[in-house]
Amino acid sequence: MPGLLLVLMMVAGAKRARAAAAICVPPNPPAPTGTKPWRYPLTPELTAWAQSIVNDPTSYPMFATVARVFNGRCTLARVECHAWTIRDGKRVPGRFRGVTLYELAAVSAAAERRWAAAA
Repeated sequence: MPGLLLVLMMVAGAKRARAAAAICVPPNPPAPTGTKPWRYPLTPELTAWAQSIVNDPTSYPMFATVARVFNGRCTLARVECHAWTIRDGKRVPGRFRGVTLYELAAVSAAAERRWAAAA
């Protein structure tokens, strides 16, 4: 996974980790067309949004993509398989259901307004 890619993942307990590993099969698809990895600070609101997505596999199955605007930035979240997570402040390897964040690459102001209105 590219080092600049910011990811959020939550796995609650060993049972949930086993279930996540069972449905988490790499490789992930390429980044959505017209996006680039998220490179901005993770706000509490953005973190809560990503956690709500990763913790709802019924509404957001693997590779589901959802859009929202945060601080004027068009943001995409996609459920993907991640090769590590953070537990108790330590990096833990494995296979985890996670959310990868992307932002729209350069677009016209009019296109961004239309996209934001639809999100």
